[in-house]
Amino acid sequence: MLRVNDCQFLSPTRAALSFDLLLNGQPVTAATIGQAVFVNGRWKVARVTFCAVISRANIATASCSDDRERA
Repeated sequence: MLRVNDCQFLSPTRAALSFDLLLNGQPVTAATIGQAVFVNGRWKVARVTFCAVISRANIATASCSDDRERA
């Protein structure tokens, strides 16, 4: 789960945000700075932010193997 602490809209489809990752309702990381994108009527964590977060846990995925920015 993700809890947004602060959000600033950069455009109608992009936002900068500060958020906490939660496990059982409790933060498991310090506040993280990242981006969100508006896709198909929903806000989603931007791919670049997702990849940065999972790289901290030493998790490798094919979707993060290049540096193209997608939702």
